[in-house]
Amino acid sequence: MVVVRDLLDKARAGQASVKPLEELFLTETAEAFIAQRKAKDKTILVIGSHSEEGISRMRNVEGFLFELGYEPVLIKDFPSSPEALETKFLSFAMLSKFVMYEGSFSSGAIDEYKICKDNRIVTAVLHEEGRLATSMQDYEIEHNFIRKFSYKLDNIKAALKEAIAWAEEFVDRRKSVYQQELHRDRYK
Repeated sequence: MVVVRDLLDKARAGQASVKPLEELFLTETAEAFIAQRKAKDKTILVIGSHSEEGISRMRNVEGFLFELGYEPVLIKDFPSSPEALETKFLSFAMLSKFVMYEGSFSSGAIDEYKICKDNRIVTAVLHEEGRLATSMQDYEIEHNFIRKFSYKLDNIKAALKEAIAWAEEFVDRRKSVYQQELHRDRYK
């Protein structure tokens, strides 16, 4: 009771941060979960080759996503902590609304692509016409949460717009289905 009285006195005096009362009792884990949900609305993970040309393409994708109001993330921009790269990738992927994979060049990103498939992460694969990192991974044939979009160098923005529209619509449909499931389960 003393803590509550102290907080109320500070709030009245303008010394306490303005937060709903229930937020004062959230654990760091709960706060992190809430922050993750908020971040997921606009965060897009961009993956691809880390060769000079691959990074250039990912930076172009990143710039276009910024222009459209998204918060693109390239894992390479974040210092590594002592953890497996797959774990680091999954951490970023789970914070993202969807993954944008620039798949024109062979790279380790094909492993990240498989992780996307294995974890049902919505993934838009952009690739230059006639170039594909690998033809071994044809996941989009059997998994509706993955789709490929080809582009010519002079129309990458058009392919990106199409990929974003598809991913947004897919995410919205998926949310709707899960929302219906939650609603049905609550009222059984």
